[in-house]
Amino acid sequence: MLTVLFVHGGFIHLALNMLALWMLGQILEPMLGRGRYLALYLISGLGGSVAVAILDPGAATVGASGALFGMMAALLIIGRHVGANVTGILVILVINFVFGVVVGGISWQAHLGGVVVGAIIAFIYTRTRRREQRIWQMVLLAALTVLLLVVVAFVPPALILG
Repeated sequence: MLTVLFVHGGFIHLALNMLALWMLGQILEPMLGRGRYLALYLISGLGGSVAVAILDPGAATVGASGALFGMMAALLIIGRHVGANVTGILVILVINFVFGVVVGGISWQAHLGGVVVGAIIAFIYTRTRRREQRIWQMVLLAALTVLLLVVVAFVPPALILG
């Protein structure tokens, strides 16, 4: 569920994902710190994989786009929280999501899962910013990770899909 974040469908796919990671990382990593940035990337990526497993269980996907969409959602939520103009990232997020839905061969399910989980992580980060709240931050991130693993392990895809 996490190795998919490090496998890509060719050089262009890898290059575009790494460019996006570099661009988002320039903003998010200094703001969050390395540990929280890595947690955001990995847990968002896990969220993308869980969404694929639930919404399209037969699909084979590769790439870091679920994690990248989670990072865009986090940038949107955190930016909004601090009063920044988030119009640009919202436009990029919507364009990329619509493109993934319209064009075949792109896992919109991973994008959706990444966005949802990235937004949840950003909400956790914005509500547990003070030093004395760091333990709650770690507990909530661990609980989110466990919840994702429980969902993928025990919730049959047919139950969600109807």
